Amino acid sequence: MYVAMFLAGTQIGASGTGSPGRTPKEAPADREQIEAAFKLAQAAAAEYEIRVGEGDKALDLQREPVLRWSNPSVGVVHGNVFLWTRDGQPLIVGSLFKWFTPFTHMSHEFQSLTDESIDCNFHGKPVWKTSEPGLQFSDLPKAPALAATAEQRLLQIKQLAKDFAGSKKERDGTQVELRLLPQPIYRYAVPKKGILNGALFTLVHGTDPEIFVLIEARGETVPGGNTRPPG
Repeated sequence: MYVAMFLAGTQIGASGTGSPGRTPKEAPADREQIEAAFKLAQAAAAEYEIRVGEGDKALDLQREPVLRWSNPSVGVVHGNVFLWTRDGQPLIVGSLFKWFTPFTHMSHEFQSLTDESIDCNFHGKPVWKTSEPGLQFSDLPKAPALAATAEQRLLQIKQLAKDFAGSKKERDGTQVELRLLPQPIYRYAVPKKGILNGALFTLVHGTDPEIFVLIEARGETVPGGNTRPPG
């Protein structure tokens, strides 16, 4: 069985001035700013302590970004997308980015990828707390039957991702069509939870992630290498 969810991020805080990710093409003059933005983002990400559900243990931060991005159409801005996981499953995605022009501040945007509650501290202070689910998966009834191998299921997932599209409206009213990155920015499997394959995709403006698409193949492996849906 294939399930999917489709969602945009939420900004929860902004500071004042001041699998490996993919890096946008960069001009030599931009490299110093890209590296500065990365160091600021990585240091800030490490200051978040996020707990999900009733567990006492904080989520694991994947210290290397799964995506590095820029958006020259709006200014000089460089961002990094990080994941907070449990057993390899992404439960929180955060995009931390530094403006250079026309602004100079740094912003942090987060999205829950879990149906459990969230308790998030930054520098030891509470900044985000939820009681409502951050997502709701929907079945993909027209999806093909689960393929037998992880590689074949990944091909199925990539094909399913092509069915998703989105746009955003700028402050001036301009409508911008978003582009799906064809490769998932993160892949995972949690067999003990019935997740055979999971893949996180994003729809971007430039390479700036605006909408995330999470697709999972759920089932179990049975003798002979075949799969069957849960239940």
